[in-house]
Amino acid sequence: MRNLIIFFLFLSLFSCELIHPTDENIGDVVAQVGERKFYKKDLQKMLPKNIQKEDSVLFAKKAINSWAKQELFYQNAQVNLSDEQDEINKLVDKYRQDLLINKYKEALISKNLDTVITASDIQKYYQENKNIFKLNEKLMQFRFIQTNKDIGDLKEIKELFDSSEASDLDSLHNKELEFKAYHLQDTVWVKFNDVAKKIKIFNQINFKKLKTNKLLELEDQEDVYLFKIFKILKRNDTAPKEYVKPTIKQMILHDRKLKEQKNIEKTLLNDAIKNGKFQIYE
Repeated sequence: MRNLIIFFLFLSLFSCELIHPTDENIGDVVAQVGERKFYKKDLQKMLPKNIQKEDSVLFAKKAINSWAKQELFYQNAQVNLSDEQDEINKLVDKYRQDLLINKYKEALISKNLDTVITASDIQKYYQENKNIFKLNEKLMQFRFIQTNKDIGDLKEIKELFDSSEASDLDSLHNKELEFKAYHLQDTVWVKFNDVAKKIKIFNQINFKKLKTNKLLELEDQEDVYLFKIFKILKRNDTAPKEYVKPTIKQMILHDRKLKEQKNIEKTLLNDAIKNGKFQIYE
């Protein structure tokens, strides 16, 4: 019975306006269920723009049948759930009240919420909550180039690739058109498994003997692959701040929303008491 009541509630709240055409709808009637009528004008509003004539006939049939099924369910529910009308009405009123309250709260929060999040805000939140930012997968910082092994300036590319000078890295960027694939943003944290999936030869690296910050060269029949792995973080290590920065921003905003909501509720009660609108009788 409870499920039937909830079903009726949603029918009454969310049925489209076609279930209850307004008195303003006038013109040809295309369908009727009991006393309810479905007008041609309503059907025309539903038709997609630029629909083909042959498609419009099929669409119209489906739309009319859909309207009829909803209307039949609604009318049958009214008859068969007549004894539960009071409870249904209470549920409808409660749901409507909750919708209005939530919309009003959202409007007030949106109006007063400080959405500016500074670098110091992020740093403070990260330091205070470091223990919750644990990795659930391995991350790495690395540099990578894939290019043809017969390329003329391969020696120069290796030297630039292995360099720690910013100017050499800029020179390497200028040669990007010579590379088949590359990743030169070596301060960005990347998922270890993503690298393994995208760069197949990466799986040949012996990580037990790997030395970080060292040039690693692999090759196949056509290409040479240059790797330089700077750092690897394991599962359950503390996540780097930059990696969780988007999450931190969301968490800060969420905390601010909760705080603003409490302030709004507190002000609402205090103002009501002060103005005599809210009274408690002992």
